[in-house]
Amino acid sequence: MAVSVGGVSVHRILGAVQPSGETVRLSTRPGVGGHDVHRLGVRGVSFTLPVWFDAATAAARKAKIEQLNGLRGTLVTVVDHDGQSYPNLLVQGTRVVRRQDLALAVGGLTDGTFVALVELELLNTTA
Repeated sequence: MAVSVGGVSVHRILGAVQPSGETVRLSTRPGVGGHDVHRLGVRGVSFTLPVWFDAATAAARKAKIEQLNGLRGTLVTVVDHDGQSYPNLLVQGTRVVRRQDLALAVGGLTDGTFVALVELELLNTTA
């Protein structure tokens, strides 16, 4: 299965998708034994997921970066190298970390020489 973020194919995901978490509040009262746990909500914390890809031309690399930038503010599904799907991830931001032009092909998506590393700021919204 192809590695992708929101349907945009990438060559490699560097890191792991963070699971959703649960926010709770612990309450105690003076003179009363025990405590209460109040469940306030289920959601994850923001995390950064770096991805890299290659392209055959500089224009194709720019177009792929624009595709990833266009995911901001949307819920996406990330598919990792093992074919595991992680749905309902909110893309909060994107940042181009590096663009590199290589002399030889890297053997990625297109066997291209135009490489980019992009960091995605994600939030797991799965309850």
